[in-house]
Amino acid sequence: MLNIQKVDEIEEKTRQIIGDYFGDISKITPPINIAKILKANNLTLEQAYFDDPTILGAYDKAKNMVVVNAKDSKTRQLFTVAHELGHFYLNPSKKTTGRVDNSLFE
Repeated sequence: MLNIQKVDEIEEKTRQIIGDYFGDISKITPPINIAKILKANNLTLEQAYFDDPTILGAYDKAKNMVVVNAKDSKTRQLFTVAHELGHFYLNPSKKTTGRVDNSLFE
């Protein structure tokens, strides 16, 4: 479960990552070029149609791949990529892959 300290740590890590790739974060305006972060980490991006409508995306550690739901809007896909990058950066030693479940947003 997330507590305020963990949220603060995630926000700080996010600022660090964005700063590493794009410079002074106070001068950055959204949207950022998230493809730059994927490419720098040798991560590929794929679209897929999931049988389970609650799945929005996944991070496949074994394949170094982020997968987004092809049915989602581009904005939703970008959010999902950012979320999956969170798994990549925040859980580097975790052996399993992550997925985004739509029920979290209802």
